[in-house]
Amino acid sequence: MSRLVVFGCSNTHGQGLLDPKKEVWGVLLANLLKKEFVNNGKQGASNKYIAHAINEFVFKPDDLVIIAWSYLNRSCVLRGRLDNQSEFVESIVLDNISASLAYMNDDYSVKYFKHFYSDFDSKFTNAVFMDFSIDLLISKGIEFKQFFIDPQETPNLRHKDTNTFSFSYKFFFDRYPKAADLIHMGPTGNKVLAKACYNEVTGNFNLNKDILFPKKTII
Repeated sequence: MSRLVVFGCSNTHGQGLLDPKKEVWGVLLANLLKKEFVNNGKQGASNKYIAHAINEFVFKPDDLVIIAWSYLNRSCVLRGRLDNQSEFVESIVLDNISASLAYMNDDYSVKYFKHFYSDFDSKFTNAVFMDFSIDLLISKGIEFKQFFIDPQETPNLRHKDTNTFSFSYKFFFDRYPKAADLIHMGPTGNKVLAKACYNEVTGNFNLNKDILFPKKTII
């Protein structure tokens, strides 16, 4: 059986869901596509980490890869290679850096935003990591799709429109109930996101009209 391999942050990992191995959008999409599911989502992942995970992953020729890009104000300090190819990777040695962690007085994040961060640098380096990832997949001949977390979180990368879904994660996050943690998207939103991905993976773009342009907002 061919595989669906996804990369992303906690939204891809399934954080907040009561049963992420059954409820997260990636596994629902894999079920629709009748593919084996490999979840490389990582809580707090930056686009730098996602690029590193893609670079380290051992792909098979018939894999379908979907990248769910993360927030631009995240980064990380990598301290080793990724040796674990299993689902829901938790054993990675790195230091996450983000604005939310800085707000919670995380030492690494506070120092990063005080001494090193700028919006321009963030947009540039995120674009480099994203373009590197797409170039790598193209060079390996791996089929892939990508989508961004928010239209405002999309840097000016070369591959901005390469195999990109017509929607962002935010579209669904803003319209559907939250998960049990009241932070992440709940099961209904994950289910609709999976269906929207399925429609575009299979070329049925017209079927997304009712999803992406509903007659009334669903709450």
